[in-house]
Amino acid sequence: LDMRRRPFWFWMWTLFFSVPAAAEIKVAFFVHRDLEGRIIRYEPGGKFAHVAIAFGDRWVHAHPHRGVEILDSIQALGTEVRILLDPNASPPDSDRISALLGLRYDPTFRWDDADSTYCSKLVANLLDLDPTRMQFRTPGWIGLRSLPRGRLGIS
Repeated sequence: LDMRRRPFWFWMWTLFFSVPAAAEIKVAFFVHRDLEGRIIRYEPGGKFAHVAIAFGDRWVHAHPHRGVEILDSIQALGTEVRILLDPNASPPDSDRISALLGLRYDPTFRWDDADSTYCSKLVANLLDLDPTRMQFRTPGWIGLRSLPRGRLGIS
């Protein structure tokens, strides 16, 4: 390496490795199927049963038994997955995610319960999405009692 060009390469090296990675939001939507292979639908016309959001190269989601957790891979959540990518948006910061880790899962889907969450509420809160009125009108909800029909939430 020519000694006269060393400062040039040093600055190029520094510039290359100091440029922050492009910010983006990545959300994974999972299809779940019943024993006959039919898609389990929780919304009329919908086909997704679970959702997770990327945090760096890992994934954050709300698990029914473990609550909010970080996973190294989304493969354990399902094999039929669709990933929505917004390369122009800023991902949730680590402080927001850290504050939610360990939060218990809410099987009653209450938007206003600050002490618990569910998968779509978790992602909606991290993305600052507004809730809508929930209806629970598909067969996927049969047998569940105390659902907040007509109340604010997100599914």
